[in-house]
Amino acid sequence: MNKKYIIYFLVLQLGHLCGQDYQAFYPQFYANGNRLEMATAGGLRNGKFSNIDFNNDGVKDIYAFDKTAGRSLCFVNLNSSEGIEYRYAPEYEAIFPKIQNWALLHDFNKDGIEDIFCLPSTPGIPALKSGEGRGMGMSLVLKK
Repeated sequence: MNKKYIIYFLVLQLGHLCGQDYQAFYPQFYANGNRLEMATAGGLRNGKFSNIDFNNDGVKDIYAFDKTAGRSLCFVNLNSSEGIEYRYAPEYEAIFPKIQNWALLHDFNKDGIEDIFCLPSTPGIPALKSGEGRGMGMSLVLKK
């Protein structure tokens, strides 16, 4: 009988462990005393680049698709007074579907929001998707 209560108590405690908030951790790297701004972004072997305004600040940011890795990379323009400066922004990568071979962003329907043309990895899905919303509320919606 006591074993049943102990197991029940331990199962309840697991819920507390899994319910913790996730905090993204981006370590800083240095080389020869200089900070490497995009050390955790990874390399591109066969990149396709497009412009999109991720954070709705009126300044175009960069979307890069690496064909070799099948990976979307997002870079936000910091609109710095010191010149052109970008920050790697992995928080926007979740809005993109799993893609293979190629992806380009272009405002096809002239609504002011870039649409994505790609070869999705799931068969039977059309290659045109349209963005809705701006900033962190941005989503890609299937258009048939």
